[in-house]
Amino acid sequence: GGINIFCSGNAIQIDSKEKINSVAVTDLFGRNVSFTRSGNVINMKDNAGGVYFVRMLVNGNMFTRKVFIGRWLTCLPVD
Repeated sequence: GGINIFCSGNAIQIDSKEKINSVAVTDLFGRNVSFTRSGNVINMKDNAGGVYFVRMLVNGNMFTRKVFIGRWLTCLPVD
């Protein structure tokens, strides 16, 4: 779709031409995890490494992207 995510360190950058209405981040077990958001940047510094799902509501459509936060808190998008 028209939503892409990029990682820089432990931050997730959301690339969207549309306005992002809301963002939620969950772990593999579906539990919400805490994060801070500034515009289209999600800071995951307070979370352990692992796989996370970033769920974004954009114009009434839900998009989900998977990311891997590495042991040293480096973030990688996962297809």
